[in-house]
Amino acid sequence: MDSKRAGNFMAGERAHLVELVQKYMHITENKKSDAMTVRQETDAWQQVTIDFNAVSETRRSAQQLKQALLC
Repeated sequence: MDSKRAGNFMAGERAHLVELVQKYMHITENKKSDAMTVRQETDAWQQVTIDFNAVSETRRSAQQLKQALLC
């Protein structure tokens, strides 16, 4: 697996990420685990990733964005 480490998140990037995730909070924070809910959460994270990468200099994966919120 060829994965290169992306640079650290800048304060502005982290703030923008939080702003984007807040739009989908009702989906990403849902505790259900049925197939429809999991699909909606996956779709929400894909949209957050697309929106984030549209304005960021560094391309990030959905997994990297999720991990950034945990730190």
